[in-house]
Amino acid sequence: MNKTEEEKSKNRKQKKERKKHPLIKYILLGLVYLLGIIIIVLVYWSKKEYGFRFTEIVYTLTTPLAGADTSIVDGIKSQCIPKIIILFIPYLIWVLIDAVWGKKLILNRKSKKKPLHLGKLLGIFFTIACPLVFVVSLVYANIEYNVFYYIYSRLQTTEIYEEYYVFPEETAITIENEPKNLIFIYMESMETAYLSNSLGGNQGENLIPNLTDMANEHISFSNTEGVGGFHSIYGTTWTMGSLFATTTGVPFAFPVSDNAMGLYKDFASGITSLGDILQEYGYNQEFLCGSDASFAGRDTYFSQHGNYEIYDLYTARRNEYIPAGYYVNWGFEDKYLYEIAKDELLELASKDEPFNLTMLTVDTHFPGGYVCDKCPNKYETDAKKSIVCADTQVKEFVDWCTKQDFYEDTVIIIIGDHPRMDNQLVSNVKFYDRTMYNCIINADAEKDTLSMTNRIFTAMDVFPTTLAALGFNIEGDRLGLGTNLFSELPTLAEEIGYKALERELEKHSNYYVEQFK
Repeated sequence: MNKTEEEKSKNRKQKKERKKHPLIKYILLGLVYLLGIIIIVLVYWSKKEYGFRFTEIVYTLTTPLAGADTSIVDGIKSQCIPKIIILFIPYLIWVLIDAVWGKKLILNRKSKKKPLHLGKLLGIFFTIACPLVFVVSLVYANIEYNVFYYIYSRLQTTEIYEEYYVFPEETAITIENEPKNLIFIYMESMETAYLSNSLGGNQGENLIPNLTDMANEHISFSNTEGVGGFHSIYGTTWTMGSLFATTTGVPFAFPVSDNAMGLYKDFASGITSLGDILQEYGYNQEFLCGSDASFAGRDTYFSQHGNYEIYDLYTARRNEYIPAGYYVNWGFEDKYLYEIAKDELLELASKDEPFNLTMLTVDTHFPGGYVCDKCPNKYETDAKKSIVCADTQVKEFVDWCTKQDFYEDTVIIIIGDHPRMDNQLVSNVKFYDRTMYNCIINADAEKDTLSMTNRIFTAMDVFPTTLAALGFNIEGDRLGLGTNLFSELPTLAEEIGYKALERELEKHSNYYVEQFK
């Protein structure tokens, strides 16, 4: 054999070796296997720790981190990534065996039959196992989160807005007397599962006794005979979604990342909100929160819909309520929020116009809540401590309000924004049964004449109900997709059924996008 033939033979052998151990095969199988174990680990972890629905998964993964709490990212780094690495090691071991020693690891050496290579057996195993793991991961994710139904529903279209949406600007909204002031308190993740088992909740003892007393003493609409609340329907299950739904009567359903509205110059410019209506009646309006108001576009929304003054973390620093650079949890604690609210209320009340102070608490935010120095130490978890602390602080604030000159002319509304997003305190409660707390103090309505119990209602119904509580008369008692709960009219969830309503809201609507922009 001459040199040329030897070179050709050598090249042929090298090609055969490359075919046996192609780099592209390692990469493709590795990516498929890695993606599969990532899905399995993340689904298991998120379901165990948070109990998310898939809509929350989508918005969490697509949320800009600026101004946000990074606990989920931290949890993924500390709890998920190590597991993913460990589960990926067997694949790396196979690659090493197959690429370096596979052809030398022979079984049945003494047999007269053709010898079997251990590397080849492992290759067959991983060639089958890697795609199988990926398929299993998709099935598992679908079982836990109903992913395929989510995708299917988003590909469907609905005409619910064409059929049921009531334009506030085309509806007669009038008032006979002087409009009342409004203090609107959104309490982070405040749901009725914090009640004791005997009161219809999920706890060994009632963690919100003060809120319970206020609900019993004043007006509180309920899904049960006792203290209950409203169901958190599609498009309202996170803070910005809830703020939007309770002030416009429609869910957040724009085709953008749910918390990415801070990236846009305009926020729902085609819709008329509670703030827009109150602005027409001369209200001075303010939005107060203990975090960065630009997160999720909250500052854009409230400033463009009612010309609210925005008071947030950076305002508190400028006004020296907290030191420069101060930051805990999402910004600053609720204990500072309530003190700021008192000063802002006295300033608003000193003016001749009616006022609307809308405020958002945050200490009970997942995971586990934030424990400040006002929280009790007798409970075993931070989640319980933060809930009990929130209950105490809001009661103290309301008591303060009752002693002020503006109180008699002021409606105070307290609601939970959405169900908590971890499994602490609620792990064995069905999502539908985790209703949001609500209480209306000083409303222009007689409590005994209302149908307050065994109601099926959502965040969208809060919009017209708030106006009615302030003394406004609403022609037809409906705005947006919401119904005035002070009226005898059934809510949309009662009229067509909660599940039917949610199925329609999950679908895409060109009308929604074009009309509300």
